[in-house]
Amino acid sequence: DQLKIEQATIVNRNTTHNLAGTVELSGDHPVNLVLVTKAARAETLIAMLMPGEQLTGNVDNEVVLTGSLADLNAQGHFRLYDGSFRGQLISSIEGRYQRHQGVISLENVVLQSLNTEVQLAGTISADQQLNFNLAAKDIELAKLSHTAGYPMSGKASFVGHLGGTVASPAFEGQLTADKLVLNRQEITGINGTVYSDGNRIHISHFGFKQNEGAFAFTGGMELASDTIYGTVTVDNGQLGSLLTMLNSPVKEIDGKLNGSIVIGGTLDKPDIAVQGNLLAGKVKNYPLDNIEMDIALKNEVVTINTFSAKQGSGILVARGTANLNGPANLEIGGRDIDAGLLTAWLDSTVATSGKLTFSAEVTGQTQDPQMAISLQINDGKVANASFDELYGLFTVNKGSIHVNQVMLLKGPYKASAYGLVPIAALNKEGRAKASAVDQMNLTVTLDKANLSILPMLTNEVSWAVGDTKGQLKIGGTLFEPTVTGQFLVQDGTIKFKSLGQPIQKVAVDIQFEGDTMNIKAFNGSMGGGSYNLTGQIGWQGLTLADYDVVLTLDRLGVEHKYFKGPLQGKLQLTTNRRGRPLVAGNLLFENATIDIPMIPDMEATDLNVALDLEVVAGKRVRLYNSYLYDIMAEGKVKFGGSTQRPSTSGRISAVRGTVSYLRTSFKIKDAVADFTQVGSFMPVLRLDASTRLEQTTINLAITGPVQEMEMKLTAEPQMSQQEILSLLTLRSHYFDNKNGNDGRDSGLGRDEIVGLLDAGLQMRFISEMEGAFRKAFGIDEFRVVRGTLAPDDNKKDHTIDREVYNLEVGKYITDLLMLSYTMGVDHDERSMGFRYDLSRRFSFTASRDNKDRNLFGLEARFTF
Repeated sequence: DQLKIEQATIVNRNTTHNLAGTVELSGDHPVNLVLVTKAARAETLIAMLMPGEQLTGNVDNEVVLTGSLADLNAQGHFRLYDGSFRGQLISSIEGRYQRHQGVISLENVVLQSLNTEVQLAGTISADQQLNFNLAAKDIELAKLSHTAGYPMSGKASFVGHLGGTVASPAFEGQLTADKLVLNRQEITGINGTVYSDGNRIHISHFGFKQNEGAFAFTGGMELASDTIYGTVTVDNGQLGSLLTMLNSPVKEIDGKLNGSIVIGGTLDKPDIAVQGNLLAGKVKNYPLDNIEMDIALKNEVVTINTFSAKQGSGILVARGTANLNGPANLEIGGRDIDAGLLTAWLDSTVATSGKLTFSAEVTGQTQDPQMAISLQINDGKVANASFDELYGLFTVNKGSIHVNQVMLLKGPYKASAYGLVPIAALNKEGRAKASAVDQMNLTVTLDKANLSILPMLTNEVSWAVGDTKGQLKIGGTLFEPTVTGQFLVQDGTIKFKSLGQPIQKVAVDIQFEGDTMNIKAFNGSMGGGSYNLTGQIGWQGLTLADYDVVLTLDRLGVEHKYFKGPLQGKLQLTTNRRGRPLVAGNLLFENATIDIPMIPDMEATDLNVALDLEVVAGKRVRLYNSYLYDIMAEGKVKFGGSTQRPSTSGRISAVRGTVSYLRTSFKIKDAVADFTQVGSFMPVLRLDASTRLEQTTINLAITGPVQEMEMKLTAEPQMSQQEILSLLTLRSHYFDNKNGNDGRDSGLGRDEIVGLLDAGLQMRFISEMEGAFRKAFGIDEFRVVRGTLAPDDNKKDHTIDREVYNLEVGKYITDLLMLSYTMGVDHDERSMGFRYDLSRRFSFTASRDNKDRNLFGLEARFTF
């Protein structure tokens, strides 16, 4: 009466089932069977055990069946791998189980899913009730982002209890995490109590910190409808980060919040009510000191019950409603606040400051509001333009600002405007997207204005006087603007900060004719000379397209820190055959002093202007820098090609002069700057100069392009580079050390250290002093130089030359004749003389000293 199964095997593709054991055929039919399953599909098994449940994967199982056929008991071990449960990936589930009298017990069950380990132990009753203790460690929230529809990352851990039924499990436990990132916002110290039953998630407490802020949350979400609810209590929290975390569409308010936030609505369209105090607040990135607020967002309608912001002695208030996808009805006002708030509110990139008092009424649609604005700004500034007062009445509608009136006052002068300006004109992004819709119609009246407005517009002007007349009408679109009208100035004066003298007799007559500016007169005088600019400039859209402008310089006297003297020449700006701007003409420098302290690096630019320009260095052009050089130069250079790829030719040569190195003056033998480099404005230098220190002659040679020039020092008698540098720095101390005159070693003592400092101190102090004396006395040369003094004849065999200081003064009487006087500073020798330039290569010199010794000479300069 017993069925004995030695071995029964069932194979279904990759799945095998092996069965062995006995079944009694009488009584209650006791069984004692062992079933071993390999690679069975979980879908097949779950369909038999729990129809409708979603479980996939491969299953290995070994079970011992006992009891009777009517009431089977089971005890075994299972492993599911490469599967999923209700759409969530499962790497593996493994553990032991048993079934006794309808109760299923699980022991040491470990689930591995998405780098997360869940440990489970408990029972499933005969009526499918769950009673499990669960611990989940290192849950990767980033893996759950797609399913939840909310960006999050970090690792969290759960410890709790799983109850409910198999069909509807319920979890209640504690969530902890050191750090999480929710919607790109990092939070720390996370601790919360969570309940989830498959239909909703309820958080009885959830607390975290973000930087210096502390947040506490109570609420939850209905999973089927994405409905959210809850309350956030905030202590010194960053409001902007919290609003981002909550997926709020409100993005333009921030600060340190102390208060509460009530949350409702859905995950996609949340309702938010904020009450509290905001410190160090910002509205559209504009700073406000303190904000008291009671603001609600419900059904995409923002309701401002209270909004009061303080900024210093000023105050800003607002109230009303704004439907994010519908109408707005807001009132906003301010008194004595920073005018920068206005440009921030209008998304303008124009820098604005001053004390602003205003009122604004916002109606129409929130996405395209209508605004009526009245404002007054005192002691203000717009871009570089400062003013005493500005009054304005504006309405904003359909992307345009209707300027009913705006008046700008500075002192007794004023300018006014009225008309239509597109909002897109206020920022760079808007101008880049300009279209035919963005119409302009703005009239600017200047009849009661004055050139004194110029310091408002640019920091380069110190002061200006002179009445202006005219009216300009700006029309067209941002993409194709037009200007009509006239601008006139008669007998004005402008003083630029960088120029020593003001420009006088300024006369301007400019006619605007649609897309063309006709310059009928633009002239003035300075330093005994004058300038005159005439011609016309046209534009197509936002690009200058047609040029025909001529600038004539008639000995215009310029007094600048880098240039002093008259400018003579003619420059013309036209459009060449390729449509590229062309600068052509000539400039003549005569009786001028030019200081080029250094050659700046040429920054890369997209500007591509054709060139046909000749620069001539004529009579008495002096290149002078009190630290570096004093050179009389002549020559001419031709600049062709373009600014992107210049083609240069010509040469600037030194007639005579000196260069300074380590405060030692080297007399130039020959120096030229050849403009021969392809594709570069920089010349190639070649300079030979020498000086005599005691009984040693030092030669200085400079060669190569300006950017990579090489300098070489040589000496007669021969010395190393280091020895030459020591001699130039220490002067007589060098020979003292070398000859051991006072018995000291070759180290540097007090005198030597003083010698080292001497060069730098003299370059700073003495050079500035020399320039001040030249300017005060109106002379051409005034220099304190170090040199050497030859000994008396009766001591020549026993004493070397000694170091002395000389004061040299010179003045050109004519273009060719210079008178000079030299006197000793620390000795009593002095002399006077003259130099007459017979030609650029030959000069006749003569001098007579205090010992009635005459010296005549003929200087000749040759280039090999």
